[in-house]
Amino acid sequence: NFRMEYRFKNSMDELAGVNERIEPFLEGCGCEMECCYAVTLAIEELVTNIIKYGYDDAAEHEILLRLTDE
Repeated sequence: NFRMEYRFKNSMDELAGVNERIEPFLEGCGCEMECCYAVTLAIEELVTNIIKYGYDDAAEHEILLRLTDE
């Protein structure tokens, strides 16, 4: 089983780092290019929404992204 965890701040500047970690994980799981693109896009949208709308204050928060191939 493959598993990935990545902690990052609730900042749009962190989004590139999220994508940099997702793609190798998906490739390691054997995902084809089209699948990698779709999953990466979906996670990017989810993370963007969490950053923009998930907090009702301007404080820094930590987000945990956990992926598994199960």
